[in-house]
Amino acid sequence: MEFTKRLLDRDDSFSTTMLLMSPPFAHNAATYAEKLNASHPEFQFLGLPSVTPPPLEDVLACPEHFVSIFIADHRDHVKDAIFNNVLSSNSPGLVLDLLCTPFVDVAKDLGVPSYIFFDSGAAFLGSMLYLADRFDKGGTTFKRTDPDSIIPSYVNPVPSKVLPSLLFHDGGYSTFVGHARKFKEVKGIIVNTFAELESRAVNYLNGEASVPPVYTVGPVVYHEGNSPEADGNQRDEIMKFVDAHLGHIL
Repeated sequence: MEFTKRLLDRDDSFSTTMLLMSPPFAHNAATYAEKLNASHPEFQFLGLPSVTPPPLEDVLACPEHFVSIFIADHRDHVKDAIFNNVLSSNSPGLVLDLLCTPFVDVAKDLGVPSYIFFDSGAAFLGSMLYLADRFDKGGTTFKRTDPDSIIPSYVNPVPSKVLPSLLFHDGGYSTFVGHARKFKEVKGIIVNTFAELESRAVNYLNGEASVPPVYTVGPVVYHEGNSPEADGNQRDEIMKFVDAHLGHIL
């Protein structure tokens, strides 16, 4: 939402429609959309019909795979929502969360361009794309004892022990390889960073023929007070730590 606000501040000729999914085992997206439409009239929110989530035991087996399957099961609802509410507008496009890559094919079916909004930095985007290249060369899940990885978007070799835990089991690894493959099929990737901060990573990504154009739009942050969902005690602990280390690089 913060990125959309920034986009509209730059050019109010844009119109935006945000599609909301009901989380598994949680509230109804349509009700939540009504509340958001009332509090944010500059946007249009549409709640998608609920889908039956995968079996609960799948969460324990591999949460990354569970979430990806759950999102993919919304394909038909997303296609219907775009067809009925968005296609009539001028030059429609689809901006997707990094986990919503199943909808890249929906955009192709409807003949509209799709973009990924990547809310982490460019170096981490490079590491995800590296996963797909590594897999194509016969790479499998990582082990803690593996040698450091040479990931082009990072200045230094990356120790295996600092990699995300999901890369150490088959389900998480294969799930994110699948997402990374779909990244290469979109028209562009919108990254929450700025070129001066991650010049190496941005230059590398924009120099790769197989990677779509990368657009830096960051830093996109929520800075208007506490989030309603934020843990107040956790925030207080963080602020105390920061106050105690003024003048240090955190």
